[in-house]
Amino acid sequence: MDYLCFDMVLAATDMKDLVKKVFIELFEVKEVTAFDISHSMGITDNMAKNALDALVARGVATKEGAAPRERYSVNQELLVCKSGQEKI
Repeated sequence: MDYLCFDMVLAATDMKDLVKKVFIELFEVKEVTAFDISHSMGITDNMAKNALDALVARGVATKEGAAPRERYSVNQELLVCKSGQEKI
């Protein structure tokens, strides 16, 4: 995955600051749980889960598994640059 494609998607998607920070963290580590995000960012599990679910709702992340250990990852298909244009 290319950082340029990620930056284009990040810039083109309207998100709150916390959701953007979670998206950046998710991109860097590839797969996380809400607990992982809450621990690394110093926020509550509920805040992390809400931010991750917001990313899933926007289609930039995917969720697998069942509660309480859902695993989130970046939607790889979205972050494919074609001729300098990202798919949104």
